[in-house]
Amino acid sequence: SVATVLAEIDFEENVTLVLASGDLVYNDTCSFTDGEHTIRIYANDTQGNCNTTQTVTFTVDTITPSVSIDSPQDNAIMNASSVTVTWSGSDPSPGSGIQTYAYQLDGGAWTNTTATSHTFTDLAEGEHTVRIKVYDWAGNEEVASVTFIVDTEDPTVSIISPEDDTTFEKDRVTVEWTGSDEGSGIDHYEVRIDNSGWETVDGTSYEFTDLNDGEHTVDVRVIDKSEKASMVSVSFTVNTSPIGGPGMMEEILIGAGVGVAIAAVAVALYFLKWKKT
Repeated sequence: SVATVLAEIDFEENVTLVLASGDLVYNDTCSFTDGEHTIRIYANDTQGNCNTTQTVTFTVDTITPSVSIDSPQDNAIMNASSVTVTWSGSDPSPGSGIQTYAYQLDGGAWTNTTATSHTFTDLAEGEHTVRIKVYDWAGNEEVASVTFIVDTEDPTVSIISPEDDTTFEKDRVTVEWTGSDEGSGIDHYEVRIDNSGWETVDGTSYEFTDLNDGEHTVDVRVIDKSEKASMVSVSFTVNTSPIGGPGMMEEILIGAGVGVAIAAVAVALYFLKWKKT
């Protein structure tokens, strides 16, 4: 019958296994460092005979692999609906090595792959998050993620007030507008009047003051965070004259002058006729 069973660990340490029942032997838990290990088993019977050595080799891997996303950068703004995500992973010795990767888009299903890149197509406007997971052969895993924004469309802007061709009897006019951008979002607005220089505006309204009488055109431009822009215009008239409109007084004065001239000619003709008679 079996007398003793020895386990030689990594060709250095011998552990005597306890005889349990029948041919089953065991030992309390042994601690192993990360890496490859070899155990050789020897059995001796009561007559001093020794069996042929039985050997088992295994690897202990408690080390988590690593994965990092190479591109795109976090919070990048992409001007196409197809985005390629690339990554790299490692599980150096004494780890068991990388077995596979998996990718996930916007909290959807995981898809396994052995590649280190994937192109996501037909992405909607707005923010997206991609997660990359790496597995090693021991079942350890690690996750990395990247968030980016798809912005392929121009922002929109429309003027709320005033309406086109409105007339104002004062020299100050407030222009109000609204804008939207489903992609990267609105960065800022700009306004100008009568093709003057652009002025940056934080809000969605601007008051123009000290305006001359006459027609004016205001342009409003919206710029999104990917530097796409759109513009809209409105034209209006300023008339601060008490009668009529711009130029009306000049017309009245000219008309009055013509009337005086006609009257003077009529008087002259009358006196000329009177002298002849």
